Amino acid sequence: MSSPASPHGYTPGPEAIRELGQFAGLDIPEEDLIPLSRAMQQHLASIAALEQLDLTDIESPIIFRATWDE
Repeated sequence: MSSPASPHGYTPGPEAIRELGQFAGLDIPEEDLIPLSRAMQQHLASIAALEQLDLTDIESPIIFRATWDE
């Protein structure tokens, strides 16, 4: 089974998942590293598919204003 890469060519493996866990203060069990790396690869592949959509004429339903209303 081939591993899907992110749109930027990065394929997170088990070691990357371990490092992300350490960064977040999580101790990820060894037996979870491969399943989690596969899940991350699938997540990145789904994002890559969404990034291919042409949304030029699509109006955003959310308008963000970085101000406080008082």
